[in-house]
Order: sequence, then C-alpha cells, then structure tokens
Amino acid sequence: MKNDNLERAELLKKVKSLEDRIEKRDSDIDWLIQYYESRLIEADKVAVHWKNKYDSLQSTLKEADKTAVHWRNKCDSVIRKCYKWLLLSKEWKEYRESYFWWNEKKCALCGSEKDITIHHPKYKKGLLPWEYATSEVVPLCKKCHYKVHKDKNHPLHEQYEAGTPLPSPIVVSPLVRFAKKSE
Repeated sequence: MKNDNLERAELLKKVKSLEDRIEKRDSDIDWLIQYYESRLIEADKVAVHWKNKYDSLQSTLKEADKTAVHWRNKCDSVIRKCYKWLLLSKEWKEYRESYFWWNEKKCALCGSEKDITIHHPKYKKGLLPWEYATSEVVPLCKKCHYKVHKDKNHPLHEQYEAGTPLPSPIVVSPLVRFAKKSE
C-alpha cells in the first residue's frame, strides 16, 4: 500500500507538473496571439497611413498637372507676345548661325543671297523659335519673307498646330517696305 501511495503521489506530481506546463504554454500562446493581433492592428494603422499619404500625393500630382498646364499656356501666351524679342535673343542668333553653317545662305524662293532670314512655315505649340529642327524652317530673303506672310494662299504661309497661339504680327523693317515700293 505504501508503494501504491508513493506511485500515486508521484503520478499526481507528474500530472500537476504537466498541468502547470500546459497552463504556461496556454498563457504563452495567449500572449503570442495578443502580440500578433496587436502587430496586425499596428500594420493596419501603418497601411491606412500610407494609403492616405498615397491619396494625398495623387491629389497633389493632379494639382501639379493643372498648374503645369496653366503655366504652359501662360508661356505660350508670353511666346506669342514676345516673339519679336525672342528673335533678338542669344539663343536665336546661335540657332541662325548654326543653321547657316550647315545650310546654304540662299533664299528658297528667289535664290537671292541678300538679307536672308529664317521662316517657320509651321508653328508648334510650346516651342521657342530656336527649338525647331533645321528641316522645319526655310531660308527666305526679307522680300520673299514679306510676300509669304502677306499672301495667305502661299504654300509657305505659316500654319499652326491645333491649339498653338498665333504669334504677334511681324514688324516689317523699313528696308523691306522700301524694296517693295521700288519694284
């Protein structure tokens, strides 16, 4: 009987030890579940935060696009209003020099080699006079340039890409007026 009591006491100790271990494991599992749930809640908060940031950036980009379109239109307006001053700029002078370096300084219509200018037969929205490819401009003497601008049916009369603002009228120099009168 003593042996039975001892065995029974040892068995009860083992059972109690197992119960304690199971209880500790259960509390550890509960702790892990709570920990990961809190981490998921934090991850959700972070995800919401970054989604809000993304949405904010998207709306900022839309506003920036609107602003860019506004300023592009303003620039086109300035280009149109300041066209004759643009033709006095360093960039235009460099463009003309490089154009005539590679191309013959001769009027495409009459063959004259005097007072050669560069004519833009087609204007493109947003381009400055010196941003055109050399194949998109034509050398003309001042006399022919005047005629082309005056005759709306002339094949070299300027055309405008859709939405391109018209440049302000070109001021014809007194030399061209004199040349016209003497004809």
